[in-house]
Amino acid sequence: MAQSRDSELTRQHILNITADEMRVNGFKASSLSDILQKAGVSKGALYHHFANKQELGYAVFDEIFIQQCLDDCEAPLSDKRPVDAICQWLTQFAENITADELEVGYPACNIATEMCGNDEGFRQKIVTMFEKLHNRFEAAIMRAQADGQVRKEVDARASAIFIVTAFDGAVMQGKYCRDVDSFRSAIECLVTYVTSLKK
Repeated sequence: MAQSRDSELTRQHILNITADEMRVNGFKASSLSDILQKAGVSKGALYHHFANKQELGYAVFDEIFIQQCLDDCEAPLSDKRPVDAICQWLTQFAENITADELEVGYPACNIATEMCGNDEGFRQKIVTMFEKLHNRFEAAIMRAQADGQVRKEVDARASAIFIVTAFDGAVMQGKYCRDVDSFRSAIECLVTYVTSLKK
């Protein structure tokens, strides 16, 4: 039992180190030798858990980057008044983000931009990530509709897709342009849209 636990801890450690490397360098430029050195593990330990770099990258994307995206919006989406909570979350996110943080961007979106055109496995995982986000936002909007907080004629699915897409676009534009003010303006417009869903 202890051996199994140690093995899982080693696997998680490798994932965390690889995630740090991918945040800084992207997937392609992340070096397995650097990962091994920083993790303090042997090649055998790494290949015990992951067949190759691609499989390791997939695991990081699934277990760390996608989960980060889902966790970040979990609190507002599970709130009793999700529309108000989403607006507050977006506003606070925009107010608190620094230029350096914006330049780093969201790791999941960065890897999506880097890899979706030349790796079908990553592309499918990116599709899955957005589908999960769309589903969670749609469920929150539909719950708010059922509680009488959102207008009945609102298309919950379309609104969910738009909110996710607009937020992702604002983050990516902010990253590329290194312009916090334009990012905040975009988020302000998104908040206006989300507010308009209310009765």
